Amino acid sequence: MVWKDEAFEIWTRGWGCMFPEGDSSRELLEKVQKTYYLVSLVDNDYVQGDLFAAFKI
Repeated sequence: MVWKDEAFEIWTRGWGCMFPEGDSSRELLEKVQKTYYLVSLVDNDYVQGDLFAAFKI
């Protein structure tokens, strides 16, 4: 999960610094960094894979 921390850190450094301390947008970014999960979906069937089939209703 190290890459998750790095990804969110880059996000908050890039976007977070655009907002002043205490700003609701900055607080939202910080909250997402601390409480959300970063998920990576992989379909190893490169020829006939359908990664998005799991999301079809």
